[in-house]
Amino acid sequence: MKAKSLPSILNDVIGPVMRGPSSSHTAASWRIAVTGLMILNDELESALIEMEKRGIWASNYREQGTALGMDGGLLGIEMTDERIVNAQQLAREQGIAIEYRISSFEADHTNTVRITLKGKSEKQVVLKAISTGGGMFGIIAVDGHAVDIRGDSYHLIIRARPGFDAGSLQAESGMPGGKYRVHTSVQDRETLIQLSSPEPFSEKNRQEISGLEGVESVSLVAAILPVLSGNETQFSFTDLPSLMEFASDTGGKEYTLGELGLMYESNRSGLGEEELKARMLTLIGIIEGGIASGLKGTRYADRMLHQQSDLVEKAAAAGKIH
Repeated sequence: MKAKSLPSILNDVIGPVMRGPSSSHTAASWRIAVTGLMILNDELESALIEMEKRGIWASNYREQGTALGMDGGLLGIEMTDERIVNAQQLAREQGIAIEYRISSFEADHTNTVRITLKGKSEKQVVLKAISTGGGMFGIIAVDGHAVDIRGDSYHLIIRARPGFDAGSLQAESGMPGGKYRVHTSVQDRETLIQLSSPEPFSEKNRQEISGLEGVESVSLVAAILPVLSGNETQFSFTDLPSLMEFASDTGGKEYTLGELGLMYESNRSGLGEEELKARMLTLIGIIEGGIASGLKGTRYADRMLHQQSDLVEKAAAAGKIH
C-alpha cells in the first residue's frame, strides 16, 4: 500500500468544495459515497450506513451534514447542485432506501463508517471507510479485504477465484507496464486485486480483464480529488528549511508567497501553472458565490450552526462594530 503523499494546496488547504459546517462530515461522506457507488458498479437499490457507536459521527451525523453528504453522493448529486439539500426526498421518489444506524464493529479510527450497498441487479458490497479531516477520506476495506482508496488515484477493483495470479494481468490483458501499483488480498473463497494509477484505466482495460479466466467482476473507480498522486515532478522545496535553501540559491531573485505556492503545487500535481490558475479561479468563483449567499441570510432547520455572517454585516452597517 502507498505511503501518504505530500500535501496539496488544492486538496488539503483550499479544498474541499462542500456544504454544511464540517468538511470532515459532509465532504468526506460525499466522497465515500461516490467512490462506493463506483465499487458497487450497479444502479443503487438500497444503502445501510452504520456509524460506529464510539465514534464522533454517531452523535451528530445529521446536524453536522454527514447524512446530507452521504445521501447526495449515493444519488450522484454534485456538491454544488442545489438539489443536494433535498437528497432524502429525492431518494424516496426514486425508490432508493437509505438507512442510518448506530452499530458496534471493529474500528481503529474515530470517524469510521460501515456501508452496505445493494444494487438493482443483486450486486452487494460492504465497505469500511474513515474520514481523516478536511474532507479527506479513505476506503480501507471492501468485503473484508484490505484496500487503500483515497480519491487521489484511479483504480480497478478485481474479484477473482482463489488461486488467480495477479502477475498474469499485464501479459494477458494488454495493460501498460510500469504505470500502476498492485495490491492483492486473498481470502478462502475470493481473491481481490486493487490496481492503482495516476492515469485513468479505460473501459477497454476493464473489459479485457473481465474476460480473463478466473475473474468474476471488475469495477472501474475514478479519482475524485482535484490533484492526484503519482504525477509529482522534482520539488524545488517541500518544507521551510528546503524553502530557505531554495531562496539562498536564487541569486537574489524575490518571489511572492503566491508564486512560491504556485511553484510547489505545480511540482506536487504535475500540472502547468496556467491550469492551476484556472482551477483556482474556479474555486474563487465558488467561494465568492457562497459568501454572497451567506450574506443574504440562509435558513436550514437541520443545522447545528445557523447563519451569522449577515448579522455581522448588519451590525457593521449600524455602527455597532468597527
